[in-house]
Amino acid sequence: MMTLEMKKEIIETRDRGVSVTDLCRRYRQPSWTIFTILKPKDKILAVDPSKGMTRITKNRPLISYG
Repeated sequence: MMTLEMKKEIIETRDRGVSVTDLCRRYRQPSWTIFTILKPKDKILAVDPSKGMTRITKNRPLISYG
């Protein structure tokens, strides 16, 4: 699991012009993980861990099959 600090570091490094391929190599993560972090970057950068926030993703609705 990636820490919030690591996610912020990935975003800031990408903003400095480092390619996604280089980020994948540096952090040993697949490209889809890097893109998943970069897509909601505004939300990630806005998180203040001192306020007790533990998750920044929304819960998926329960799907009933019967």
